[in-house]
Amino acid sequence: MHLPLSTLGGAATGREYSYEATIVMQVAPLIRNLGYQAVASMNNTGPVTLMAEQATLGENACN
Repeated sequence: MHLPLSTLGGAATGREYSYEATIVMQVAPLIRNLGYQAVASMNNTGPVTLMAEQATLGENACN
């Protein structure tokens, strides 16, 4: 059986997003248990730039 590359690529991408969800749900409580604030967020599921600013990782468009 020979599948087109786009089919295999789509399956691999979906698998990795599933892994990402599992990791996010495990790491966020760990960070909270260490006494820090943590927001469980995946790729493009929240205002990432604003969260990075709040975490003091830089300022938005400060150039």
